[in-house]
Amino acid sequence: RARLAMTMKQKQKQMRKEVEQTRRFLASKNMDVGNPQVLLMERARYTGILNLKHTNLKSVPPEVKDLKDLKVADFRMNSLASLDEHILEHEALTVLDASHNRVAHLASGSSLPSLKVLCLAFNELKQLPADLPRKAPGVEVLYLSGNYLSSLPETFAELECKDLYVSENSFAAVPPSILEMTQITKLSLSCNRLKFIPPQISALVNLQFLDISFNDISELPKQFGELPNLERLNAGFNPLGPELPACLSTLPKLSELNLDFSNIRNLPLCFGEMAVLSELQLEGNALEHPFDAIYKKSPLLLVDFFNTETETLDLSDCGIEEIPSEIGRLQRLYSLDLSDNDIKVVPQAVGQLYNLITFSLEGNPLEPPFNQVRRQ
Repeated sequence: RARLAMTMKQKQKQMRKEVEQTRRFLASKNMDVGNPQVLLMERARYTGILNLKHTNLKSVPPEVKDLKDLKVADFRMNSLASLDEHILEHEALTVLDASHNRVAHLASGSSLPSLKVLCLAFNELKQLPADLPRKAPGVEVLYLSGNYLSSLPETFAELECKDLYVSENSFAAVPPSILEMTQITKLSLSCNRLKFIPPQISALVNLQFLDISFNDISELPKQFGELPNLERLNAGFNPLGPELPACLSTLPKLSELNLDFSNIRNLPLCFGEMAVLSELQLEGNALEHPFDAIYKKSPLLLVDFFNTETETLDLSDCGIEEIPSEIGRLQRLYSLDLSDNDIKVVPQAVGQLYNLITFSLEGNPLEPPFNQVRRQ
């Protein structure tokens, strides 16, 4: 009990000391004790974390410059028009979030050598300073979405950025500087004005995630299929149809694919080579029958249907009216369930399934002589 009492006294003493320091600080600045911004800045003196989001700021308070060892600064959802030297000269700062403001330019001559995460999304930037790589040489995650950018400086390629988000801007083409950043792992270019993807995209050998949705891209180059580490691709809401781009089948690690509302009607035979897919979205596409019905039951069944390594295939209760001739390519297939559909005729292609052992057509309105077929 004596030890506990001593601990409590020490805490109370420390709290009184901090309160007195805060009072002296406020007095030196001629500020009101109840000013929330001041209280938050004073707290940052001890935590290294400055949280001034949604505090009606129109400029960065000059007192921010006096904060030592500041590591995280959050200015989200204010009315800042610029980021000046008060915040851009903190050598220990690692995270700076000034999203959802009115920032139109960044102060020159400043340096943030420790910065790793920079968020300037949803501001009013029309261009970036050419010396940005010198200002923030170590930035790894950069959010620039929701601005008015139409180009990037050549020096932008000097950034060591790994995650880059430049969606909702005004790019008519993929900036050449981005195509030189071979270290990038995540790239978002959605909601721009892109009409094509250049062949040089293949240089991004470390790219794992790519979002090019909501553009005006009508085709993907052959070199797109040479991205060795791409795992997730969102290319929805682009006029890529009528046939699904064949280059996608040569992406060895692609596991998630979104092609919603892309005017896709036909699926190439090589679609079956995308065996590592674990998530497929083709919503809003008028796929030809019976592939529309197969997709409705389970999107990944489409991959199985075109995959020549498939051994079992359950297409029961899909609403299929006819069996596609492509089924004859599945030479390894030994079990095929087509029960409870609307099939009337069995095509000759089924006769090419030499390894088929189990075949069900029960519950279909088969015409003679196919109505004599029974489950074996």
